[in-house]
Amino acid sequence: MVNTLSKIPVQDAFAQTADLSFTATADENGLISFRNLSDTVTKLFISCIGFEPKLINVTSLSFSNHLPVIDLVPKVSSLEEVKVRATASNGVFKTISDLDIHLRPINNSQEVLRMVPGLFIGQHAGGGKAEQIFLRGFDVDHGTDINLTVDGMPVNMVSHAHGQGYADLHFVIPELIDKVNFNKGPYFADKGNFTTAGFVEFKTKDYLENNFIKVEGGSSVHSGALQVLI
Repeated sequence: MVNTLSKIPVQDAFAQTADLSFTATADENGLISFRNLSDTVTKLFISCIGFEPKLINVTSLSFSNHLPVIDLVPKVSSLEEVKVRATASNGVFKTISDLDIHLRPINNSQEVLRMVPGLFIGQHAGGGKAEQIFLRGFDVDHGTDINLTVDGMPVNMVSHAHGQGYADLHFVIPELIDKVNFNKGPYFADKGNFTTAGFVEFKTKDYLENNFIKVEGGSSVHSGALQVLI
């Protein structure tokens, strides 16, 4: 079972016959065993949450590396209203979405940090190094007291001329950021070093749906261009 857009295996896809004589679920690699499928079966119904259901002819399956490949088309799933009430103790994880990021003009990924409530940044070297960060009363310097990661990779440098924890995010292309998780306070030992004032986790996109080109210019001899291809 494969996502027709990303070509990533689809886990937990469900296959069954009309009379339920055969049922099977895809594993983490998107594989389903047809070992117990009767030779008389001609049609299978495939379904998975987040994908369009599909009725296929068993004899018309395409083959790749000698394995039948079934393409599933992603779709938006509409669920009934669900009310969730969280207490102050478990409502501690906060997220900045892709929509939040791209509704605001952003020159670099460091500026995404401004969206974290209570976080301020300042640049006193013309953009040549990591910004100075202040978070909720903490002078974070250039990252000494805040844990920054990109796709799970630590950004903070253990040792640097500007002090330990120096974190320069300019290598991240802001248009490729999918979401940002964050929280404040020295309560997250599982996040590792430099989490005195809080942490910020950048998550980039898994794949692009379309190619895109971005061109911008300004009155102060400012110009920029970006081209991203799938």
